[in-house]
Order: sequence, then structure tokens, then C-alpha cells
Amino acid sequence: MDERIKKQIAFALEIDKVKNVFRQTHLSSHGRNENDAEHSWHMAIMAYLLKEYANEEVDIAKVMLMCLIHDIVEIDAGDTYAYDAEGLKTQKAREDAAKERIFSILPEEQKKEFIALFDEFEAYETAESRFAHAMDNFQPLMLNNSNHGGDWKEHNVTAEQVYKRQRKTKLGSEKLFEVTDGMIQDNIRKGNLKSSPEDRKKQEIYTLLERKNIWHEVTEHKAVYNMGDLSQVDIPYPEADAKNLFIRDDKKRNYYLITVKGDKRVDLKEFRKKNNTRPLSFASEKDLADIMGLTPGAVTPFGILNDKELKVKVFIDRDFIGEPGLIGVHPNDNTATVWMKIGDLVSIIEEHGNPVEFVRI
Repeated sequence: MDERIKKQIAFALEIDKVKNVFRQTHLSSHGRNENDAEHSWHMAIMAYLLKEYANEEVDIAKVMLMCLIHDIVEIDAGDTYAYDAEGLKTQKAREDAAKERIFSILPEEQKKEFIALFDEFEAYETAESRFAHAMDNFQPLMLNNSNHGGDWKEHNVTAEQVYKRQRKTKLGSEKLFEVTDGMIQDNIRKGNLKSSPEDRKKQEIYTLLERKNIWHEVTEHKAVYNMGDLSQVDIPYPEADAKNLFIRDDKKRNYYLITVKGDKRVDLKEFRKKNNTRPLSFASEKDLADIMGLTPGAVTPFGILNDKELKVKVFIDRDFIGEPGLIGVHPNDNTATVWMKIGDLVSIIEEHGNPVEFVRI
């Protein structure tokens, strides 16, 4: 037997071990734990079956091969549960070491080919990798949904955690994300997925933006109550973060939301003179809750969507208009920041019926 085919057969035998790597996901009809080989095979068939729903034209053979090889590294690295925060910290290092050992069994050019394909899948940058990832997200969710959320319940997984992972499905297939969203919401209603009031507040905003097809990015972080707290968080667009003040006049007849660049201070006396208002002061926590549906530390323009009587006028710092034209605001909860175009945010507020005015501050 020549050396080349000897290496290829050795690799073929090595990957048989994938059948002994068991995942947290259970087979449908409350079956046993699924193994990696079954997961990869299932993904590949689904990719071909559902290829019409890819956002972009894809090389489906390449997608299927990505699906088939993406978990080979778990022979050495083991399965990392999608919601295991500690395991995720070391996942890349473990999988990189496994990738080098396992694919090195192959002839050199095939080793390079498989590693390149694996790395392309991990990078999430091509149409094929995004659609393959959509399969990797959707397949276990489909099984879990068929089992009435049994795996989520066993591991105390929250709706927020599921949405955080599944939101990327939309990059590969908007249609499959629609189906995904329906399954998640159904499991929330049935009590299979825990969802706190804070989680629901955030998800309502994310769903609104996705339904309107508005570009946005989400940064999840610890609870922040002021700009000092936010300065301790690693954020992608620090020049776009916003400070929001909920203000009332002395007669409690007019309420204002003032949104400024995060590094600015607002002199309420000066603001009153420039904008011809009555004397101003901060609104009470009760007013904040009753009118905006918010708590201190979570003040945001998205709270306007809770202003049913359209009591609040919004003033926005004109400096947000300049490049890059982004703004970062909380999604009605202070454990995340949403980055989006300022024009899209203004459109949402005005569509709700509240007036918006850009001012110099």
C-alpha cells in the first residue's frame, strides 16, 4: 500500500471516533443524546434540502462538506455545549490543537484543503460559511423544539441565551430565522424557555429591528447605571455611545428626553434658554416608569415606544448626524447596547408619533 492511500485510510478510520462524541442535544421523540456524526450528517442533508432559503447563492457541495467536517475536531476537543460559558472560553484553543493533529494525518495538500475549509467555516465571512452556520444553529433547535425544550430546561437555558446564539442564523438565511423566531416564541409561551421581564424588553426591541430589516449590532454587557460604568465595558463604537436624560418642566406638563454624546454634560438652565421651555428638572422614577416603562440606568430613546399618550418630546444632539452616523442606546434594559444608524432610530420614534428635534448641546 503506497503512503498516500495509507494516510487517507488512516484518516478515514480516525474520524470514525466522531460517532463516540455525544452532544447535549437529544434525538427527536425524546431519544438518546445525539452524537457528532449524526449531527453533521443531519446538517448536510438539511443544507441541501433547504438551500433555496440561503440569503445568497451558495456552492451547496462546499456547504455540505463544511457541515460534515466542522465537528471532526471534537474527537480531541470534546463537544462544547452552546450555553457553557466556561467551556466556550477555551473552545478555540482546544479545537485549534485538535485541528492540527487530526488533519495532519492526511497527505499534505488534503490537510491544507480541510484546514482551509474548517477555518472558512469558523470565520463566518463567506456565503457558504454563513449558511452552514445557519444549519448548525437550526438543526439542534429543531430537535429541541420537537422535544418540548427538554435540553433547555435541563440546563436552565434562558430565551435570551437562545436568541443570542440564533440571531446569527439570519446572516445565512432570513427565512430560517423567521421559523427559528416562531419556535422560540412558542417555547416561551409554553414555559419551556425562561424569559425574564428584562429579557422580554430587549427581545421586543431586537424583534422590531429585525422585522423592519434595520441594520444593528448588539453588545451584551454587565448592568451599567452611568457613563462611568459603561467606560469599563469593551464597546465597538465608543464615539457613538449616548447619554439620555429624562426631564420635565416645573408644571409636570411637558416631558423631554435629551439624548447627547456620552462625553457631554447638559446644563439644564442653558438648555431651557436655547429651547424656550419652562424651568426644567429630572423627572421622578415614578414618571420614568409610568411614561417610558423604564428604570433608572436604563433610560433610552426606545422607551418612547411605551409612551402611549405621546407626552415626550425628544431632543437629540446634532453631533450624532456626522460620520459615522451611529448611535448606541440601551434596548430598554441596561445589560445591552444596540448600535444603529441615527436616522433609523429617528424614524422609529417619529413613526410612533413623538416629535424629534436635533439641537446643538
